Amino acid sequence: MTLLYLSWQPDSKTLTYSSAGHEHILIYHEQTHSLETIQSGGFMLGMLPDIDNFLEEKQIKLELCDKILLYTDGVTEAENQARDRFGLERLKETFKKHSSKPAVELIQAVKDEVYAFIGNHPQYDDITLVVMEAT
Repeated sequence: MTLLYLSWQPDSKTLTYSSAGHEHILIYHEQTHSLETIQSGGFMLGMLPDIDNFLEEKQIKLELCDKILLYTDGVTEAENQARDRFGLERLKETFKKHSSKPAVELIQAVKDEVYAFIGNHPQYDDITLVVMEAT
């Protein structure tokens, strides 16, 4: 199982995190209109009896209106009828395209694009998205 632990410090606009093999963290920087991809790293839970040496705490400094997109692998591995995957690149493009929207609308827009991509093809994993905005 993967895990991503986050702690938000609003006064300093700092996100502290530790990952146990979870997916990338996507950050849209409002001031530069750029997208950053952070490999969250770590080692999956349950693979070894003790993973303490594989875990580390890191920090991300955000600016006002920056947005973070978190997702499960069910998003990037979602398949359409042709068995093409939605993929990380398509997710990044979708996130950037809709980044000007408020967090609630942004998450809905990303979800709509994922479901439009997969159409009626059955999915075998959860599709979970979280959007956070620095205010």
